[in-house]
This record gives sequence, structure tokens and C-alpha cells, in this order.
Amino acid sequence: MYIILALLLVVIILILMILFIPLKYTINAQYQDRLKYSFKIWSGFLYKCELKPSTDINMLRFKFLGISWPVRNRPRSRKEISPDRNQNKTFAGFTILQSFLENRLQITIWKLFKNLLAAFKPDDIIINGSYGFYEPEITAWVLPCCYLLGRMNDTYTINLNPVWDQDYLEIYLEIVGSITLALLLWYLIKFVFQASTWRFLSAVRKNKKPVKQPAVQPF
Repeated sequence: MYIILALLLVVIILILMILFIPLKYTINAQYQDRLKYSFKIWSGFLYKCELKPSTDINMLRFKFLGISWPVRNRPRSRKEISPDRNQNKTFAGFTILQSFLENRLQITIWKLFKNLLAAFKPDDIIINGSYGFYEPEITAWVLPCCYLLGRMNDTYTINLNPVWDQDYLEIYLEIVGSITLALLLWYLIKFVFQASTWRFLSAVRKNKKPVKQPAVQPF
């Protein structure tokens, strides 16, 4: 009995640590003739997840409490979808769109998007490289955009050198930040339990119900 309670306590503590300890993430991307990228998210010794392509395969590595766990990267199965000839499909789509607008779900989604954007706001952005377009005017227009992006935050570093006489792109990007899973979970719960979300989902379920065909009477 005590062993079960101790194991349950350990599981609860691990879940709370995963939810409330900030997770750090790093995104690296480099382009020169071809795109190379990697993504890593970790929380100290607790766990670490890393996506790094090797040749033409995306290699996913996962560690939990310092122990590596095997991850199988299976190719996506492609299912052939037969053409849908349902005549009520257009009408159902219009009804769902009408319910979307009537319930003002776009406002709820916009609030969720702003909250998620604030939660994933990077702590540091580094962009280095050189660029150029066939039209020098387009190359010139990119310069003030880079300046404005760099002025948004003192931790953002943007060093892009224009190339005026040819199409050229050589760029290195690094994004570093942190997120908290409990905060993301709270935003999603608030979104799900909004009245507009429930009304819209109820309308979608009603449109997905199959229409009963009248029975054909024999002659």
C-alpha cells in the first residue's frame, strides 16, 4: 500500500514539474543552397526532445530523466480519397460558416492566438547573412523592415547585408525562448469552455449527423 502511494506521489510530482517548470526551446535554421534546421526543447535534467535532420531523414530524439527513449519515425500513410459527390456538402459548409460568424468565434480564436503568441514570444533572435533580389528596389525595401524588427527588442540581433547585383540568399537564424505548459493548458481550457466555442461545436455536430433517407415502398 505504501509503495503504491509513494509511486503515485512521484508521478504527481513529475506531472507538476512538467507543467510548471519553464521549458526552454531553441530553433536553428541555415540556408545556403539548401535548408538545414534543428529544433530542441528541454527542461534541465527532466526531459529533452530534439529534432535534427540527418541527410534526408528527420531524426527525433527524446530523453526523460536522462534516459534515451527510442522513437520510430514512420512514414505517413497516404490514403486515396474518393471524390465526394454529396450534394449537401456545400450547404453544410455554408451553415457551419454562418454559425462561425454568428457565434463570433473569430474573436475567441483571435484572443487565443494573441495569448499563444505572447506565451511563445522569443527571448532572443539572431539573424545573420546576406540577401539580394533581382530588382534592387525590393532589396532596398527590406532594409527598413530589418531595422524595425531589430528595434522591437534589444535582445534581437539582425545583421543582413544587401547584395545589389544578383539574386542571393545566405542566412542563419537562431531563436531562443521559454514556455510553460501549464500556461498553454490554461489558455486552451479557457478557449474550449467559451460559450461561443460550445455553440459552434454543437452546430458542427448537428451538420455531421446523417440524414435519414425515406424508406422506398415496394410497388
